[in-house]
Amino acid sequence: MDVIAAVAAALSAVVAIIAAHFALQNAKGAVRSAEIAGKGLQRQNVATLFSGFNVANEATLAHPELLYEVHGLDRSTSLDEARSIAYLSVLLDAFQGFYDDLYEGDFARMAKDMKVQSTFLNRILAVPANHDRWRVAQEIYYGDFDKSFVEAVNDIMAFEQGRAAAGLSVGNAPHPRGGGAEAL
Repeated sequence: MDVIAAVAAALSAVVAIIAAHFALQNAKGAVRSAEIAGKGLQRQNVATLFSGFNVANEATLAHPELLYEVHGLDRSTSLDEARSIAYLSVLLDAFQGFYDDLYEGDFARMAKDMKVQSTFLNRILAVPANHDRWRVAQEIYYGDFDKSFVEAVNDIMAFEQGRAAAGLSVGNAPHPRGGGAEAL
């Protein structure tokens, strides 16, 4: 009888170990599911944030004086130039979202690729007036969170300026409205 009890105890221990193993696997799966749900919630929160930014961008395009009142843009900047700054920022926001997905956040790789094959973004950054607009947009719109995107835009802009200096620019572009760069 003692042998049967010992075998039963050993089998019970094996069953308990197997059950514990399955419980551990289920717990790992539950943790992974929670992580995925958390990431989904984070993405939803980011989407909500960017939806708010889209509304703000539309309002700023319709009412560029908001750049003076909310963002502290120097009031010596003309209203038309403020609108151009806002428009450039809206375009760059769209590019940032698109290229963030396309390059999985590797904006340095994006800039490297754009030095090889010109894109619509290159053409925008090649416009001389957009250099000053970008400088202002960086001051009022962009922070450290966007540092890699800002560095990539600066890199592409410097590349395009070099092309322009070498006579390889995309064309003659207008200067800022409202009195030139000194108006900024």
